[in-house]
Amino acid sequence: MRGRVSRLVAVTVASGLGLTAPRFALGHGFGQRYDLPVPLWLWVAGAAAAVALSFAVIGVFVRGTPGLHDYPRVDLLRWKLGRLLPHRATRLAARILAVGLLVLVVAAGVAGSQNPTRNLAPTAIWVIWWVGLAYVSALLGNVWALINPWATLFEWAEAFVRRGDPEARLALGRRYPRFLGVWPAVVLFLGFAWIELVFRGRAVPAYLALLTLGYSLVTWTGMLIFGRAVWLQQGDPFALAFGVLARFAPTEVRVISPAVCSRCVLCRDRPRICVDCYECFASASPSQRH
Repeated sequence: MRGRVSRLVAVTVASGLGLTAPRFALGHGFGQRYDLPVPLWLWVAGAAAAVALSFAVIGVFVRGTPGLHDYPRVDLLRWKLGRLLPHRATRLAARILAVGLLVLVVAAGVAGSQNPTRNLAPTAIWVIWWVGLAYVSALLGNVWALINPWATLFEWAEAFVRRGDPEARLALGRRYPRFLGVWPAVVLFLGFAWIELVFRGRAVPAYLALLTLGYSLVTWTGMLIFGRAVWLQQGDPFALAFGVLARFAPTEVRVISPAVCSRCVLCRDRPRICVDCYECFASASPSQRH
């Protein structure tokens, strides 16, 4: 009896944390369907209790953000091993690998076996990228901002355009409408969530390849109209999602020169020191980076 009660409590808590699905829901991404050994009302009650408790904890313990920028810090760039992380060669190797994996996943989805268990695409997208990178972002830092293959390909295209004319720009540089805020990213993320949880073809490699190409078209169009940095900050759902998770990580990038941030379209209006702006970090000199 005690074992059954323990399992029941564990399943209820896990359900409230979003780790399981109700009896009528399919699994996340792809895989087998599992039925919960609890009634639906109990699953709903557990989920509601977990959400309500989390808000109660925040209301009790989070009273403000005094000293938001005044916390103990250790600069990893003081050591030789730490300086390897933002080194140009390291970043270039990571970006090439990410771009290669993107091309490989699309090619596998189009030309490979359509059996989800025999194709790279479903595992690479749902397990390695979506779940794995979420944990990496929360535990290590905003790795996605460094290896985002869509941003890398657009940046390479911009560099190619400037080879003939240093003043040429690939992006049109249209002003981003302030009233839109991050709503484009919210809408795209809701669409992604629907694909993950509802769309029956979410594990079919060919469908995943087509969805990846469609997302590529939307992303590059946004970058082309508003600029790469602006679209990543306002309209790209995954740059924002992984960026939020990265705020839990013990690492951040900082630029100690206000002059560098004053020239950045993303953080020129932010007070004090620029934190976690990879645009400023890339343009700053090594002595201005932390």
